[in-house]
Amino acid sequence: MFVWNKTRREYDYEEEKWVVVPNPRKDWVTFYDSKLAIVPIELWKAARRKLAASRRNSPRTGRKMSRNEKSATTLFSGTLICGYCGRELVLIRSADKYKVMGCIHGPHGIHGCKLTSSKSIRIIETCLLAFLQETVLGEKEIERLVKKANAYLAAEAAKPRRDTAPLKASIRDKEASIKKLFQRIEGCEGEALNQAYEKRIAELQKEVNELRLQLRGAEVQNTPQPCPLDLETVKGLLGDLRGLLSQEAPAAAEAIRALTGPIRIRQENVPGRKRGARWIAMFSPDLVRFLAQYTGRRDYPDSVPLEYLSTRIWTKPETVEVPVDHVPKYEQIAPKVRPLAGQGNSVDTISRLMGVPWETVRDAISFAQTGKRPAPRNRKREKKSPRRSKQPPKKALIAAEVARLRDEEQRPFLEIAKLLDASPSTVTRAYDLAHPEILKAAAKKGRTPARGRYCRSAHEVRKQIRQHLEVGQRPAEIARVLGCQPWTVYYERKLMRSEDGQSVAEARRRPSKSRR
Repeated sequence: MFVWNKTRREYDYEEEKWVVVPNPRKDWVTFYDSKLAIVPIELWKAARRKLAASRRNSPRTGRKMSRNEKSATTLFSGTLICGYCGRELVLIRSADKYKVMGCIHGPHGIHGCKLTSSKSIRIIETCLLAFLQETVLGEKEIERLVKKANAYLAAEAAKPRRDTAPLKASIRDKEASIKKLFQRIEGCEGEALNQAYEKRIAELQKEVNELRLQLRGAEVQNTPQPCPLDLETVKGLLGDLRGLLSQEAPAAAEAIRALTGPIRIRQENVPGRKRGARWIAMFSPDLVRFLAQYTGRRDYPDSVPLEYLSTRIWTKPETVEVPVDHVPKYEQIAPKVRPLAGQGNSVDTISRLMGVPWETVRDAISFAQTGKRPAPRNRKREKKSPRRSKQPPKKALIAAEVARLRDEEQRPFLEIAKLLDASPSTVTRAYDLAHPEILKAAAKKGRTPARGRYCRSAHEVRKQIRQHLEVGQRPAEIARVLGCQPWTVYYERKLMRSEDGQSVAEARRRPSKSRR
Protein backbone atom coordinates (compact mmCIF):
# COMPACT_ATOMS: atom_id res chain seq x y z
CA MET A 1 0.00 0.00 0.00
CA PHE A 2 1.49 3.34 -1.11
CA VAL A 3 0.09 6.51 0.46
CA TRP A 4 0.87 10.08 -0.60
CA ASN A 5 -0.16 13.43 0.81
CA LYS A 6 -0.42 12.18 4.40
CA THR A 7 1.36 15.28 5.72
CA ARG A 8 2.37 18.74 4.60
CA ARG A 9 5.00 21.22 5.69
CA GLU A 10 4.02 24.67 6.96
CA TYR A 11 6.07 27.51 8.32
CA ASP A 12 5.37 28.46 11.94
CA TYR A 13 5.99 32.18 12.22
CA GLU A 14 5.83 32.15 16.03
CA GLU A 15 8.44 29.40 16.39
CA GLU A 16 10.18 30.53 13.21
CA LYS A 17 10.62 27.03 11.84
CA TRP A 18 9.02 24.58 9.44
CA VAL A 19 6.64 22.05 11.03
CA VAL A 20 4.95 18.88 9.70
CA VAL A 21 1.13 18.98 9.79
CA PRO A 22 -0.99 15.82 9.15
CA ASN A 23 -3.58 16.08 6.36
CA PRO A 24 -7.17 14.81 6.73
CA ARG A 25 -7.67 11.21 5.67
CA LYS A 26 -9.96 12.24 2.80
CA ASP A 27 -7.02 14.06 1.20
CA TRP A 28 -4.78 11.00 1.16
CA VAL A 29 -3.85 9.48 -2.21
CA THR A 30 -3.51 5.69 -1.93
CA PHE A 31 -2.43 3.02 -4.38
CA TYR A 32 -2.51 -0.74 -3.79
CA ASP A 33 -0.22 -2.94 -5.85
CA SER A 34 -1.35 -6.56 -5.51
CA LYS A 35 1.76 -7.86 -7.31
CA LEU A 36 3.99 -6.77 -4.42
CA ALA A 37 1.89 -8.50 -1.75
CA ILE A 38 3.86 -11.14 0.17
CA VAL A 39 0.82 -12.90 1.68
CA PRO A 40 -2.86 -13.01 0.55
CA ILE A 41 -4.96 -10.07 1.69
CA GLU A 42 -7.31 -12.43 3.61
CA LEU A 43 -4.40 -13.71 5.69
CA TRP A 44 -3.23 -10.16 6.30
CA LYS A 45 -6.68 -9.10 7.50
CA ALA A 46 -6.91 -12.12 9.79
CA ALA A 47 -3.55 -11.27 11.35
CA ARG A 48 -4.64 -7.65 11.89
CA ARG A 49 -7.87 -8.82 13.51
CA LYS A 50 -5.92 -11.14 15.83
CA LEU A 51 -3.59 -8.31 16.88
CA ALA A 52 -6.56 -6.02 17.51
CA ALA A 53 -8.27 -8.71 19.60
CA SER A 54 -5.13 -9.25 21.68
CA ARG A 55 -4.92 -5.49 22.31
CA ARG A 56 -8.56 -5.39 23.40
CA ASN A 57 -8.14 -8.38 25.73
CA SER A 58 -4.88 -7.10 27.18
CA PRO A 59 -5.10 -5.88 30.80
CA ARG A 60 -3.06 -2.86 29.66
CA THR A 61 -5.69 -1.77 27.13
CA GLY A 62 -4.99 1.62 25.62
CA ARG A 63 -1.22 1.17 25.55
CA LYS A 64 0.68 0.32 22.43
CA MET A 65 1.98 -3.24 22.30
CA SER A 66 5.71 -3.54 22.79
CA ARG A 67 7.99 -5.40 20.44
CA ASN A 68 8.28 -8.31 22.88
CA GLU A 69 4.48 -8.62 23.09
CA LYS A 70 4.25 -8.84 19.29
CA SER A 71 7.16 -11.25 18.86
CA ALA A 72 8.80 -12.45 22.06
CA THR A 73 12.44 -13.49 22.10
CA THR A 74 12.13 -15.58 25.29
CA LEU A 75 9.25 -17.44 26.92
CA PHE A 76 8.50 -14.60 29.38
CA SER A 77 9.39 -11.57 27.24
CA GLY A 78 6.57 -9.02 27.40
CA THR A 79 5.06 -10.75 30.45
CA LEU A 80 7.35 -9.70 33.33
CA ILE A 81 6.62 -6.22 34.73
CA CYS A 82 8.62 -4.34 37.34
CA GLY A 83 6.62 -4.14 40.57
CA TYR A 84 8.13 -0.76 41.48
CA CYS A 85 8.14 1.43 38.35
CA GLY A 86 5.78 -0.60 36.12
CA ARG A 87 8.23 -0.92 33.24
CA GLU A 88 8.52 -4.11 31.21
CA LEU A 89 11.54 -6.22 32.06
CA VAL A 90 13.88 -6.64 29.11
CA LEU A 91 17.10 -8.43 28.28
CA ILE A 92 19.96 -6.43 29.74
CA ARG A 93 22.36 -9.10 28.52
CA SER A 94 21.49 -11.11 25.43
CA ALA A 95 24.42 -13.52 24.99
CA ASP A 96 23.51 -16.96 23.68
CA LYS A 97 24.10 -18.94 26.89
CA TYR A 98 23.97 -16.15 29.47
CA LYS A 99 20.78 -14.17 28.82
CA VAL A 100 19.80 -11.97 31.77
CA MET A 101 16.59 -9.97 32.36
CA GLY A 102 16.10 -6.93 34.54
CA CYS A 103 14.63 -3.45 34.77
CA ILE A 104 16.72 -0.72 33.13
CA HIS A 105 15.54 1.78 35.77
CA GLY A 106 16.60 -0.33 38.77
CA PRO A 107 20.42 -0.14 38.79
CA HIS A 108 20.31 3.68 38.65
CA GLY A 109 17.20 4.21 40.80
CA ILE A 110 15.29 6.06 38.06
CA HIS A 111 11.62 6.82 38.90
CA GLY A 112 12.20 5.36 42.37
CA CYS A 113 12.72 1.82 41.07
CA LYS A 114 14.15 -0.59 43.66
CA LEU A 115 14.60 -3.64 41.43
CA THR A 116 18.37 -3.45 41.45
CA SER A 117 19.07 -7.14 40.79
CA SER A 118 18.81 -9.19 37.61
CA LYS A 119 18.09 -12.85 36.93
CA SER A 120 19.20 -15.37 34.39
CA ILE A 121 16.64 -16.53 31.83
CA ARG A 122 17.38 -20.11 32.85
CA ILE A 123 16.44 -19.42 36.49
CA ILE A 124 13.27 -17.49 35.54
CA GLU A 125 12.00 -20.16 33.18
CA THR A 126 12.90 -23.03 35.51
CA CYS A 127 11.05 -21.58 38.52
CA LEU A 128 7.93 -20.28 36.75
CA LEU A 129 7.50 -23.24 34.41
CA ALA A 130 7.94 -25.65 37.32
CA PHE A 131 5.09 -23.90 39.16
CA LEU A 132 2.83 -23.93 36.09
CA GLN A 133 3.61 -27.58 35.43
CA GLU A 134 2.84 -28.64 39.00
CA THR A 135 -0.35 -26.60 39.47
CA VAL A 136 -1.91 -26.07 36.02
CA LEU A 137 -0.49 -29.01 34.07
CA GLY A 138 -0.72 -31.71 36.72
CA GLU A 139 -1.45 -35.34 35.92
CA LYS A 140 -5.21 -35.03 36.45
CA GLU A 141 -5.40 -31.92 34.26
CA ILE A 142 -3.36 -33.60 31.52
CA GLU A 143 -5.62 -36.67 31.60
CA ARG A 144 -8.72 -34.48 31.26
CA LEU A 145 -7.28 -32.47 28.38
CA VAL A 146 -6.11 -35.58 26.52
CA LYS A 147 -9.55 -37.15 26.91
CA LYS A 148 -11.20 -34.00 25.59
CA ALA A 149 -8.77 -33.73 22.68
CA ASN A 150 -9.36 -37.34 21.65
CA ALA A 151 -13.12 -36.80 21.76
CA TYR A 152 -12.72 -33.78 19.49
CA LEU A 153 -10.53 -35.75 17.06
CA ALA A 154 -13.11 -38.55 16.98
CA ALA A 155 -15.89 -36.05 16.22
CA GLU A 156 -13.83 -34.47 13.42
CA ALA A 157 -13.06 -37.88 11.94
CA ALA A 158 -16.76 -38.76 11.91
CA LYS A 159 -17.62 -35.77 9.72
CA PRO A 160 -18.25 -36.63 6.04
CA ARG A 161 -15.72 -35.58 3.41
CA ARG A 162 -16.72 -32.70 1.14
CA ASP A 163 -16.74 -33.09 -2.62
CA THR A 164 -14.42 -30.44 -4.07
CA ALA A 165 -15.00 -31.31 -7.74
CA PRO A 166 -17.93 -28.82 -8.23
CA LEU A 167 -15.89 -25.99 -6.68
CA LYS A 168 -12.92 -26.71 -8.93
CA ALA A 169 -15.16 -26.87 -12.01
CA SER A 170 -16.83 -23.56 -11.11
CA ILE A 171 -13.42 -21.90 -10.64
CA ARG A 172 -12.28 -23.16 -14.06
CA ASP A 173 -15.45 -21.86 -15.78
CA LYS A 174 -15.18 -18.41 -14.23
CA GLU A 175 -11.47 -18.13 -15.04
CA ALA A 176 -12.26 -19.08 -18.65
CA SER A 177 -14.94 -16.34 -18.76
CA ILE A 178 -12.43 -13.79 -17.41
CA LYS A 179 -9.95 -14.83 -20.10
CA LYS A 180 -12.59 -14.39 -22.85
CA LEU A 181 -13.52 -10.92 -21.55
CA PHE A 182 -9.87 -9.89 -21.61
CA GLN A 183 -9.65 -11.01 -25.26
CA ARG A 184 -12.71 -8.90 -26.11
CA ILE A 185 -11.24 -5.83 -24.41
CA GLU A 186 -8.11 -6.09 -26.55
CA GLY A 187 -10.18 -5.86 -29.77
CA CYS A 188 -12.72 -3.30 -28.51
CA GLU A 189 -12.29 0.45 -28.99
CA GLY A 190 -15.43 1.76 -27.24
CA GLU A 191 -14.69 3.28 -23.84
CA ALA A 192 -18.14 2.56 -22.40
CA LEU A 193 -17.97 -1.07 -23.48
CA ASN A 194 -14.49 -1.46 -21.99
CA GLN A 195 -15.75 -0.14 -18.66
CA ALA A 196 -18.59 -2.67 -18.72
CA TYR A 197 -16.11 -5.47 -19.46
CA GLU A 198 -13.85 -4.33 -16.61
CA LYS A 199 -16.79 -4.23 -14.19
CA ARG A 200 -17.82 -7.76 -15.18
CA ILE A 201 -14.22 -8.99 -14.83
CA ALA A 202 -14.03 -7.53 -11.31
CA GLU A 203 -17.26 -9.29 -10.34
CA LEU A 204 -16.05 -12.61 -11.71
CA GLN A 205 -12.68 -12.26 -9.99
CA LYS A 206 -14.42 -11.58 -6.69
CA GLU A 207 -16.49 -14.75 -7.14
CA VAL A 208 -13.32 -16.71 -7.99
CA ASN A 209 -11.63 -15.49 -4.81
CA GLU A 210 -14.62 -16.56 -2.70
CA LEU A 211 -14.69 -19.98 -4.34
CA ARG A 212 -10.99 -20.43 -3.71
CA LEU A 213 -11.53 -19.67 -0.03
CA GLN A 214 -14.29 -22.29 0.10
CA LEU A 215 -12.04 -24.76 -1.71
CA ARG A 216 -9.23 -24.15 0.75
CA GLY A 217 -11.58 -24.73 3.70
CA ALA A 218 -12.93 -27.91 2.11
CA GLU A 219 -9.42 -29.26 1.51
CA VAL A 220 -8.52 -28.54 5.13
CA GLN A 221 -11.63 -30.39 6.28
CA ASN A 222 -10.79 -33.34 4.03
CA THR A 223 -7.31 -33.64 5.52
CA PRO A 224 -6.92 -37.07 7.18
CA GLN A 225 -7.34 -36.81 10.94
CA PRO A 226 -4.31 -37.73 13.08
CA CYS A 227 -4.37 -40.69 15.43
CA PRO A 228 -5.61 -40.11 19.00
CA LEU A 229 -3.21 -38.69 21.56
CA ASP A 230 -1.32 -41.08 23.77
CA LEU A 231 -1.42 -40.11 27.44
CA GLU A 232 2.07 -41.38 28.22
CA THR A 233 3.53 -39.59 25.18
CA VAL A 234 1.92 -36.31 26.21
CA LYS A 235 3.26 -36.71 29.73
CA GLY A 236 6.71 -37.38 28.30
CA LEU A 237 6.56 -34.22 26.18
CA LEU A 238 5.39 -32.11 29.09
CA GLY A 239 8.15 -33.61 31.21
CA ASP A 240 10.53 -31.42 29.21
CA LEU A 241 8.12 -28.48 29.14
CA ARG A 242 10.86 -25.91 28.76
CA GLY A 243 12.40 -27.63 25.75
CA LEU A 244 8.96 -28.10 24.18
CA LEU A 245 8.00 -24.41 24.53
CA SER A 246 11.40 -23.16 23.39
CA GLN A 247 10.83 -24.65 19.94
CA GLU A 248 8.42 -21.79 19.13
CA ALA A 249 9.14 -19.01 21.64
CA PRO A 250 6.81 -16.26 20.26
CA ALA A 251 3.71 -18.51 20.17
CA ALA A 252 4.57 -20.08 23.53
CA ALA A 253 5.11 -16.65 25.13
CA GLU A 254 1.69 -15.50 23.91
CA ALA A 255 0.03 -18.60 25.37
CA ILE A 256 1.83 -18.20 28.70
CA ARG A 257 0.84 -14.52 28.83
CA ALA A 258 -2.81 -15.45 28.29
CA LEU A 259 -2.59 -17.96 31.14
CA THR A 260 -0.74 -15.88 33.71
CA GLY A 261 -1.48 -12.28 32.73
CA PRO A 262 1.12 -9.65 33.69
CA ILE A 263 3.66 -11.02 36.18
CA ARG A 264 4.86 -8.34 38.59
CA ILE A 265 8.33 -8.74 40.05
CA ARG A 266 9.67 -7.46 43.34
CA GLN A 267 12.82 -8.43 45.21
CA GLU A 268 13.78 -9.30 48.77
CA ASN A 269 17.13 -9.92 50.42
CA VAL A 270 18.20 -13.42 51.39
CA PRO A 271 19.70 -13.88 54.89
CA GLY A 272 23.28 -15.02 54.76
CA ARG A 273 23.83 -13.92 51.19
CA LYS A 274 25.90 -10.84 50.48
CA ARG A 275 25.21 -10.48 46.77
CA GLY A 276 22.01 -10.69 44.76
CA ALA A 277 18.41 -10.94 45.89
CA ARG A 278 15.44 -13.24 45.55
CA TRP A 279 12.69 -12.26 43.12
CA ILE A 280 9.03 -12.73 44.02
CA ALA A 281 6.67 -13.15 41.05
CA MET A 282 3.04 -12.19 41.66
CA PHE A 283 0.30 -13.07 39.15
CA SER A 284 -3.22 -14.46 38.88
CA PRO A 285 -3.42 -17.54 36.62
CA ASP A 286 -6.72 -17.78 34.76
CA LEU A 287 -7.13 -21.26 33.27
CA VAL A 288 -10.67 -20.56 32.02
CA ARG A 289 -9.56 -17.61 29.89
CA PHE A 290 -6.62 -19.64 28.60
CA LEU A 291 -8.85 -22.57 27.59
CA ALA A 292 -11.45 -20.28 26.01
CA GLN A 293 -8.80 -18.54 23.90
CA TYR A 294 -6.62 -21.47 22.88
CA THR A 295 -8.55 -24.75 23.12
CA GLY A 296 -11.70 -24.12 21.19
CA ARG A 297 -13.64 -22.44 18.49
CA ARG A 298 -17.42 -22.18 18.24
CA ASP A 299 -17.70 -25.81 17.17
CA TYR A 300 -15.66 -27.08 20.13
CA PRO A 301 -17.86 -28.68 22.79
CA ASP A 302 -16.90 -26.42 25.70
CA SER A 303 -15.88 -23.27 23.82
CA VAL A 304 -19.20 -21.41 24.28
CA PRO A 305 -19.48 -21.77 28.09
CA LEU A 306 -15.74 -21.14 28.51
CA GLU A 307 -15.96 -17.96 26.45
CA TYR A 308 -19.02 -16.86 28.41
CA LEU A 309 -17.29 -17.47 31.76
CA SER A 310 -14.12 -15.71 30.61
CA THR A 311 -16.06 -12.50 29.94
CA ARG A 312 -18.00 -12.55 33.24
CA ILE A 313 -16.78 -11.90 36.77
CA TRP A 314 -18.08 -15.15 38.24
CA THR A 315 -14.99 -15.96 40.29
CA LYS A 316 -12.00 -14.01 41.46
CA PRO A 317 -8.65 -15.43 40.32
CA GLU A 318 -6.36 -16.07 43.25
CA THR A 319 -3.09 -14.16 43.33
CA VAL A 320 -0.09 -16.42 43.82
CA GLU A 321 3.49 -15.62 44.72
CA VAL A 322 6.31 -17.72 43.29
CA PRO A 323 9.94 -17.25 44.41
CA VAL A 324 12.33 -16.87 41.50
CA ASP A 325 15.84 -17.69 42.63
CA HIS A 326 18.58 -20.20 42.15
CA VAL A 327 18.28 -22.84 44.88
CA PRO A 328 21.52 -24.82 45.32
CA LYS A 329 21.31 -28.57 45.02
CA TYR A 330 22.28 -29.14 48.64
CA GLU A 331 19.42 -26.91 49.79
CA GLN A 332 16.93 -28.75 47.57
CA ILE A 333 17.80 -32.20 48.92
CA ALA A 334 18.34 -31.12 52.55
CA PRO A 335 14.79 -32.15 53.70
CA LYS A 336 15.28 -35.64 52.20
CA VAL A 337 18.85 -36.09 53.39
CA ARG A 338 18.25 -35.19 57.04
CA PRO A 339 16.07 -38.23 57.98
CA LEU A 340 18.39 -40.58 56.08
CA ALA A 341 21.40 -39.25 58.00
CA GLY A 342 19.45 -39.53 61.25
CA GLN A 343 18.92 -43.26 60.64
CA GLY A 344 22.69 -43.76 60.59
CA ASN A 345 23.30 -43.99 56.85
CA SER A 346 26.74 -43.03 55.63
CA VAL A 347 27.37 -40.09 53.31
CA ASP A 348 28.39 -42.49 50.56
CA THR A 349 25.17 -44.51 50.85
CA ILE A 350 23.03 -41.37 50.75
CA SER A 351 24.93 -40.00 47.74
CA ARG A 352 24.35 -43.22 45.82
CA LEU A 353 20.69 -43.28 46.79
CA MET A 354 20.13 -39.63 45.76
CA GLY A 355 22.39 -39.81 42.69
CA VAL A 356 24.49 -36.77 43.69
CA PRO A 357 28.17 -36.35 44.65
CA TRP A 358 29.12 -36.99 48.26
CA GLU A 359 30.24 -33.36 48.67
CA THR A 360 26.67 -32.22 47.95
CA VAL A 361 25.32 -34.65 50.56
CA ARG A 362 27.86 -33.36 53.10
CA ASP A 363 26.77 -29.75 52.48
CA ALA A 364 23.10 -30.76 52.65
CA ILE A 365 23.56 -32.44 56.05
CA SER A 366 25.42 -29.41 57.37
CA PHE A 367 22.73 -27.02 56.09
CA ALA A 368 19.90 -29.16 57.50
CA GLN A 369 21.49 -29.36 60.98
CA THR A 370 22.95 -25.86 61.39
CA GLY A 371 21.22 -23.74 58.72
CA LYS A 372 24.60 -22.36 57.61
CA ARG A 373 25.58 -22.23 53.98
CA PRO A 374 28.98 -23.56 52.93
CA ALA A 375 31.67 -21.02 52.16
CA PRO A 376 31.92 -20.25 48.43
CA ARG A 377 34.74 -22.08 46.75
CA ASN A 378 37.60 -20.17 45.21
CA ARG A 379 36.89 -20.42 41.50
CA LYS A 380 40.10 -19.75 39.65
CA ARG A 381 40.15 -19.56 35.93
CA GLU A 382 41.70 -22.66 34.53
CA LYS A 383 42.33 -23.90 31.07
CA LYS A 384 39.26 -25.17 29.36
CA SER A 385 38.97 -28.91 29.70
CA PRO A 386 38.43 -30.92 26.53
CA ARG A 387 34.83 -31.19 25.50
CA ARG A 388 33.16 -34.17 27.12
CA SER A 389 31.22 -36.58 25.00
CA LYS A 390 27.50 -37.01 25.48
CA GLN A 391 27.99 -40.70 26.29
CA PRO A 392 26.38 -41.87 29.58
CA PRO A 393 28.67 -42.45 32.60
CA LYS A 394 30.64 -45.66 32.81
CA LYS A 395 28.62 -47.00 35.75
CA ALA A 396 25.49 -46.90 33.59
CA LEU A 397 27.24 -48.67 30.71
CA ILE A 398 28.56 -51.56 32.82
CA ALA A 399 25.64 -51.89 35.28
CA ALA A 400 24.05 -54.90 33.54
CA GLU A 401 27.36 -56.74 33.17
CA VAL A 402 28.35 -56.07 36.78
CA ALA A 403 25.00 -57.41 38.01
CA ARG A 404 25.43 -60.57 35.92
CA LEU A 405 29.00 -61.24 37.08
CA ARG A 406 28.02 -60.66 40.71
CA ASP A 407 24.67 -62.44 40.85
CA GLU A 408 25.19 -65.34 38.44
CA GLU A 409 28.94 -65.99 38.60
CA GLN A 410 29.36 -64.69 42.19
CA ARG A 411 32.61 -62.94 41.47
CA PRO A 412 34.13 -60.46 43.94
CA PHE A 413 34.05 -56.77 43.10
CA LEU A 414 37.85 -56.52 42.87
CA GLU A 415 37.91 -59.21 40.20
CA ILE A 416 35.02 -57.57 38.34
CA ALA A 417 36.83 -54.21 38.47
CA LYS A 418 39.94 -55.72 36.87
CA LEU A 419 37.87 -57.55 34.28
CA LEU A 420 35.94 -54.41 33.22
CA ASP A 421 38.87 -52.00 33.62
CA ALA A 422 37.14 -49.87 36.25
CA SER A 423 37.71 -48.85 39.84
CA PRO A 424 36.07 -50.83 42.69
CA SER A 425 33.92 -47.83 43.67
CA THR A 426 32.64 -47.53 40.08
CA VAL A 427 31.77 -51.23 40.08
CA THR A 428 29.82 -50.99 43.35
CA ARG A 429 28.00 -47.89 42.09
CA ALA A 430 27.10 -49.79 38.94
CA TYR A 431 25.71 -52.67 41.04
CA ASP A 432 23.65 -50.22 43.11
CA LEU A 433 22.36 -48.69 39.89
CA ALA A 434 21.25 -52.11 38.66
CA HIS A 435 19.61 -52.98 42.02
CA PRO A 436 18.09 -49.76 43.44
CA GLU A 437 15.69 -51.77 45.62
CA ILE A 438 18.60 -53.17 47.65
CA LEU A 439 19.96 -49.68 48.24
CA LYS A 440 16.56 -48.29 49.29
CA ALA A 441 15.91 -51.19 51.68
CA ALA A 442 19.31 -50.73 53.31
CA ALA A 443 18.81 -46.95 53.62
CA LYS A 444 15.49 -47.44 55.44
CA LYS A 445 17.19 -49.62 58.08
CA GLY A 446 20.39 -47.58 58.22
CA ARG A 447 22.59 -50.51 57.21
CA THR A 448 25.20 -51.23 54.59
CA PRO A 449 23.61 -52.58 51.38
CA ALA A 450 23.85 -56.37 50.96
CA ARG A 451 25.38 -56.55 47.51
CA GLY A 452 25.03 -60.27 46.90
CA ARG A 453 27.37 -63.17 47.73
CA TYR A 454 30.63 -64.03 46.12
CA CYS A 455 32.86 -67.11 45.88
CA ARG A 456 36.61 -66.80 46.32
CA SER A 457 37.36 -69.58 43.85
CA ALA A 458 37.77 -68.58 40.25
CA HIS A 459 34.95 -69.14 37.82
CA GLU A 460 36.98 -71.61 35.74
CA VAL A 461 37.84 -73.63 38.87
CA ARG A 462 34.17 -73.87 39.77
CA LYS A 463 33.40 -75.10 36.28
CA GLN A 464 36.01 -77.85 36.58
CA ILE A 465 34.69 -78.84 40.02
CA ARG A 466 31.20 -79.24 38.59
CA GLN A 467 32.52 -81.34 35.71
CA HIS A 468 34.35 -83.72 38.11
CA LEU A 469 31.31 -83.96 40.38
CA GLU A 470 29.06 -84.85 37.46
CA VAL A 471 31.45 -87.70 36.60
CA GLY A 472 31.16 -88.99 40.19
CA GLN A 473 34.57 -88.30 41.67
CA ARG A 474 35.02 -87.83 45.41
CA PRO A 475 35.45 -84.25 46.75
CA ALA A 476 38.84 -85.04 48.36
CA GLU A 477 40.25 -86.33 45.05
CA ILE A 478 38.86 -83.30 43.18
CA ALA A 479 40.48 -80.91 45.67
CA ARG A 480 43.82 -82.71 45.35
CA VAL A 481 43.72 -82.67 41.54
CA LEU A 482 42.64 -79.02 41.17
CA GLY A 483 44.73 -77.71 44.07
CA CYS A 484 41.84 -76.12 45.99
CA GLN A 485 40.39 -76.54 49.46
CA PRO A 486 38.02 -79.47 50.11
CA TRP A 487 35.32 -77.19 51.58
CA THR A 488 35.20 -75.39 48.23
CA VAL A 489 34.24 -78.65 46.51
CA TYR A 490 31.67 -79.48 49.22
CA TYR A 491 30.12 -76.01 48.88
CA GLU A 492 29.86 -76.35 45.10
CA ARG A 493 28.26 -79.79 45.45
CA LYS A 494 25.72 -78.32 47.84
CA LEU A 495 24.86 -75.64 45.29
CA MET A 496 24.45 -78.22 42.56
CA ARG A 497 22.07 -80.29 44.70
CA SER A 498 20.00 -77.19 45.52
CA GLU A 499 19.81 -76.32 41.83
CA ASP A 500 18.59 -79.86 41.06
CA GLY A 501 15.56 -79.29 43.29
CA GLN A 502 16.91 -80.44 46.63
CA SER A 503 16.75 -77.83 49.37
CA VAL A 504 19.93 -76.48 50.91
CA ALA A 505 18.88 -77.84 54.34
CA GLU A 506 18.58 -81.39 52.92
CA ALA A 507 21.92 -81.01 51.17
CA ARG A 508 23.51 -80.08 54.51
CA ARG A 509 21.90 -83.05 56.35
CA ARG A 510 23.00 -85.54 53.69
CA PRO A 511 26.33 -87.13 54.77
CA SER A 512 29.16 -87.00 52.30
CA LYS A 513 31.05 -90.09 51.10
CA SER A 514 34.25 -89.01 52.88
CA ARG A 515 32.44 -89.06 56.25
CA ARG A 516 30.84 -92.51 55.84
